Formats: sequence, C-alpha cells, structure tokens
Amino acid sequence: MAQTRQNTSSLPLPPEVLILIIKRIRKPDLKQVRLVCRSLRLLAAPLLFDQIAFSPSFHTLNIANHTAQNFGGHVKTLFYFPVKYGELSLEKFSYFSQQLCDHDTIETCIRQDDEDGHTGKESFQQHIEHSFHSYSSRAQEQLEMDETGAHLAHLCSILGKLPKAQKLVIGSTGAYGHLRRQDMRHLEDHINMQVVPHCYSDPDMRDFLHPAMLALHATNSAITKLDVQIHKAWDSNAALLPVSAFDRSIPQFRYTVLRLSTMTKLRFDLGIDDQGSADGEVFYQRDVARALANARNLECLYISLAPDFEHLLRDLNPVNTFDGILGGCQFPKLQSLVLNGFNVDPTELSGFLKSSAKLETLYMHKIILLSGSWAQAAEEVRRILRLKEVVLSCLRQHSWAGFAYEHTDSCVEAVEEFFLRQGANPFTAQAMRQMVPSYHIVGHLPDPGHARGHWCLERHWRRVMG
Repeated sequence: MAQTRQNTSSLPLPPEVLILIIKRIRKPDLKQVRLVCRSLRLLAAPLLFDQIAFSPSFHTLNIANHTAQNFGGHVKTLFYFPVKYGELSLEKFSYFSQQLCDHDTIETCIRQDDEDGHTGKESFQQHIEHSFHSYSSRAQEQLEMDETGAHLAHLCSILGKLPKAQKLVIGSTGAYGHLRRQDMRHLEDHINMQVVPHCYSDPDMRDFLHPAMLALHATNSAITKLDVQIHKAWDSNAALLPVSAFDRSIPQFRYTVLRLSTMTKLRFDLGIDDQGSADGEVFYQRDVARALANARNLECLYISLAPDFEHLLRDLNPVNTFDGILGGCQFPKLQSLVLNGFNVDPTELSGFLKSSAKLETLYMHKIILLSGSWAQAAEEVRRILRLKEVVLSCLRQHSWAGFAYEHTDSCVEAVEEFFLRQGANPFTAQAMRQMVPSYHIVGHLPDPGHARGHWCLERHWRRVMG
C-alpha cells in the first residue's frame, strides 16, 4: 500500500492534507502544480477547472468546448461575456489604438527601426493595420455565427458536457474581480495591440440572455443560479439588461420564462433605452413583473435599476418602479432580498414582504417611498419579518423632497438594533437629528453613503451566490 502511494505521488502525504495545501495556492500556479505528479494533477483539477469563461466567438467557444469535454465534471460556474464587435473603419481603429495605448510605449515604437529597414513609424502603422484586419475578421465571424445559429449550437454543446454546473453569469468583463479585462483579452484575441475590448460596441443584452436561456432549456441544464449584471450599477453607460428583454412578443422569451421557474438565485441589473419606446411600453404593461412571477422557487433575489431609470419614464410622475418590476410577485421560498434604485408604495412593499415569510436578509439601497414615512414602513417590516441581517442605505420619502437617510456608521448600528434586537425606531425625525446633526426635514442630504452602500450590496451578493 505504501509502495502504491509512492508510485503515484512524490509527496508522502495523505490526500486530505494535500487538498488543504492546494486550496491555498493561487489558481494561475495550479497549472504548474498539476505537472508535479499524477496525484496532484487529479487533486488540482477540480480547483483549476471549476469555471469556464467564454464570449460569442469561435475562438473562445472552441476553448470552452474543449475544456468542457475534458474537465466538464469539475465545472460549476460559467462566465458568458456579451462581447459585440462594432463596425469600425481603419481610421477609427487607429484612433482607439493610439488613445488607449501608453503614450511612452508608442513613442518608443516609433523611434525604433526594425531589422527589415522599415522606420519605426512604418512598422507601427503596419502593426495597426494587422490588428485592424484581425478585428475585422472577428466581426465578420461573429456575424456569420448569428446568421447560421452556430452560436446557439456551441452553447448547447458546452452545457451538455457540464453535469455539475450550478451558476451562469452574463455580464461585462469586469463583472467579477478575478476576471478582468486583461483576462478577456487573453481569451478573446491574438491581436498584439490590446485595444479590442475598448472597441466593442455597446452589446444588447437581449441578444445574449435569450439564447443562453434557450440553451439551458434545450440541454435540461442543472444550473439554478443566474447572474445578469454589469461592473458598476451606477454607470449608466455600461451594458444593462433593457426592460424590453421581457417583451412577450420575442420568440425565445417563453424559454426564458420557463427557466426562471427553475432558478433559486437570480440577479438582474435593469436599464431602459432613452431612445426607444419599447422599454416604456413593456414596463407599463408590467411584463417584467409577469415574467418574474414565475420564479417562485427563488431563495435569493437581487434587482438593481439604473440611476436614470425613473427619469426616462416621465410619462407618469411619480413612477412606481416597484410595481412595474415586482408588482404582484410572490416568492414563498425567498431568504435573501436586495433592492437597489426603486420607487415604491409602502403598502405594496409590505404586501410583497408578507409573501416571503422566510426572508432573513434584507438589503435596500436608494429606495424612495412614494407616500407615508419610513418610520411607519420600518415598523411594518419589523412586524412582518424576523430578520437576521439588514442593511438600509440612502432611503428617501416623497420622491426627492423630504427625508434622507444616509449610510453612516451610527445609522447602520441603529438600524440593526431596531430590526434585530427590538431597539428604538431610527427613522423618526428625533432619532435622525441625534444620529445625523445635518439632518433636516425639507430637502435632502448629499449622498456620501452611495458608494459604500452599493459596495455592501455587492459583497453580500457574492457571498450568497457562492
């Protein structure tokens, strides 16, 4: 028995100890660890291949397919980057290249002549042209994939090889800290000028959500966690999921609704197109709420609205964004709820929370109460729920005039004391004056707690998503 262990591993340690050691090694170094011996190769594989990242290009899809073929049993998370190649002229591509590359690096390249006798300026221009040719080829390839259905076929092929996959993340390349733009460049292209991620046109998230959900349905995937997000929820220029993605007339939409019914953890960062009326029509017809009403197996829900969401829906004023997104929804299994950027009627909020009696964690950020007071609303929430964790930040009432509750240390402690330990109500005018000396009834305070409050939401979501 001892001789067998010696043949398969150069380290005379039991597997349990080796696993503890390997878990402390950074993922990039695990590739070298796998080369040491057979035992370490087998032990490192589940840690090294627990995630697959790809975008809609043959290059990354083929890599993902190959990885799934050989290590699909270890994969638990898929990162699907909605990369869309826009139409660029050589002049515009050259402009992006020179704007995004380090100025000193460009100057050094231009001053140096190459071995073939070309001046540095000529070599630099050839480099730009070669990069532009590669970019144009990728753009044409992506167009062909969309027209032939190869994109969907690849998605189905990959998902069919992942029996233990649990989570799908559809988002920008910076959506998760350990998968940043440089990783995407490494996966995405062979272009030496690393400017391609900056040249992408703004992707329409509808083009990626519905095919992905159709592929999940077609392969009967075991994935029950869906995360459709961007890097910064307050960055209105980033790629948000438009409300029109829930348009019931979209052919593939019914598959999205079917898959929502199987999800246990769900995140949507929603936005609205300031140029089109389709989003407004879908919103006012409550198509989003009707779709989400099918997700009755949800245990964790995160819904964030773009900061300009209400301002782009000024046909009705004030706009009840909660009613259009979650009105009438009931989630009896819900344990964790994150809401960001909503306007809500207190009666509707309390009715929604009553249907989620198991709710233990509540995070609310930048919520505007359309009537009543937060002092009354807080009393009702405490009566309905038995919370174990709560964070409330940047709360306001009566649209943008009236009360402002900021995310300060004293406020955080007071809120926890109220909800978790039956303390005094921190939302009364008297309590607010004691906690925030600059508090006043008319008008609203500056927003120093915005970034911190949003950071708390993100940290909590990463924890519950696993």
